[in-house]
Amino acid sequence: AAPAPTHTAKPASNPTTPTTKPTTPTKPADKVKPTITSVTRNPGVVYNDGYVTVTVVAHDNVKVTGVKVSWSGGTNGTIHGSASMHHNADGTWTYQIHLSNGDFGQVKITVNDSISKQQVAQSASFTVL
Repeated sequence: AAPAPTHTAKPASNPTTPTTKPTTPTKPADKVKPTITSVTRNPGVVYNDGYVTVTVVAHDNVKVTGVKVSWSGGTNGTIHGSASMHHNADGTWTYQIHLSNGDFGQVKITVNDSISKQQVAQSASFTVL
């Protein structure tokens, strides 16, 4: 007599297993530049040597990723510099600049958003008496 045929069981297909990978949603294109709502300094006038705190309020439709302050001036153009501003819990950005007697000048603010578009504003004059 012939041997009985053997059957190999096939695994059952799982109807819940997806046949295609899910697509990752793409981020919307950021076509809006960030804006600077305000630039202030405190105190407005420094007597002798002292610090001026520059405060910036900036917004973006996605996210502000950094704010930079640069300054220039002085009796002979002798003061200048730049730095990244500190992001505070209240959403403002601040930086303290040390000034000496007779210094005067301007600060320039640069705001970066998540895709490095920039919005620049010149504001906030300073004088040290």
